[in-house]
Amino acid sequence: MNRLCLALVAGMFTAALAAKPEPPAPVELTKKGEQLEAAYAAEMKELKGDIQRAASSIDSGKMATYQKALDAEKEARKKFNSAKQATGGVKKAEGLVNHAKGKWIGGAKHAIKNAEKKLKAAKNDKERAAAQKELAKAKEGLAAGEQALKERMAALEMAKRAEKEGPRMIKEAAENLAKVKAQTKQVFAKVGMGKLIDEGAIDGKLVKYVVLMEATPRGLAEYAQKSSKHEALIKQLLSDTGLMRRMLVADGAQRTKVGRKQGPAQYGRAMEIYTRILKEAPGAKEGILNELALAVALEHSVPIAQRNAKADTNAPAHVDPVKRFQHFAQAHTTGQLDPAFAQLNAWDLRWVVDGEEPDEILAWGRRMLANYQPAHIMTKDYGWRYVRM
Repeated sequence: MNRLCLALVAGMFTAALAAKPEPPAPVELTKKGEQLEAAYAAEMKELKGDIQRAASSIDSGKMATYQKALDAEKEARKKFNSAKQATGGVKKAEGLVNHAKGKWIGGAKHAIKNAEKKLKAAKNDKERAAAQKELAKAKEGLAAGEQALKERMAALEMAKRAEKEGPRMIKEAAENLAKVKAQTKQVFAKVGMGKLIDEGAIDGKLVKYVVLMEATPRGLAEYAQKSSKHEALIKQLLSDTGLMRRMLVADGAQRTKVGRKQGPAQYGRAMEIYTRILKEAPGAKEGILNELALAVALEHSVPIAQRNAKADTNAPAHVDPVKRFQHFAQAHTTGQLDPAFAQLNAWDLRWVVDGEEPDEILAWGRRMLANYQPAHIMTKDYGWRYVRM
């Protein structure tokens, strides 16, 4: 958490904690929504000023050094996540490559030819301008497709390697991440500004600022204006520093997408899911079940499309987050999961609950594994013992 907080202070000096422009929101604000947006924006501005004043004594050169270490850690984590995601994904990666080559690039080239024909056949300035606009758009589509193809080819190559060398790749990526994180910690110590964070002078303000920045005042207002209950959920979240901190440490709420751009992080919906789970499952207020509840709330803050059987026309379109929590909670309490499950935190559990398959398929998979003969492995004392699959 110290590294997170100091990273945010570092951002003050490198980018003044300015969020990247978000794509236009399709939801119109009511009068109440406009008032809420203004209030959230004013609070964000005030927090930014408080943080900048508190951090004004920090040497910018040291911050730049620390920011460089953070960037290296971010890159190492990205490679680790890529190694994990690539395993078993050859077929999907091939499909994405073929899509980029065919529909995307092929379609863009076809559009360029059509636009060039229209431009050549244009009889007046109006037709010529329309054709030029169409041609420019098609060329932009081609450039985007070629960039996507480059990225997808790299992902396919990673997936092919992972199919054969997955365990080794994940192990190497994990070791590199641990090494880089240790280096970041050393830099943190050398910077010598932990006192500002450790004493909690700006900890709570940093946490709230980041939530406001990721969610954006506009995004929060869109959610809060829907009802007094929604507005109360946002107020409850912004007044709970501990919960906001836990959400950020667990990688925050999911972001909506508008085309290829990211929209606001959906902390309102995450809060809605989290409170629903706690209400329906009192035992989820602490321990592993609370970590599970938080993981589900964050991971499903943007609904996950459910992959249903074609014949099941009445199946829900999206995974029900509360039922997903109940599924894993029951499986855990009845001993169906690996004992290590109880040691996971919310960030770890996000990788567990993010599946697009229906809950009954998850249960079916465990039953199939349970039907296999028990495997025998050698223990550390070189004695053979049986373990459940």
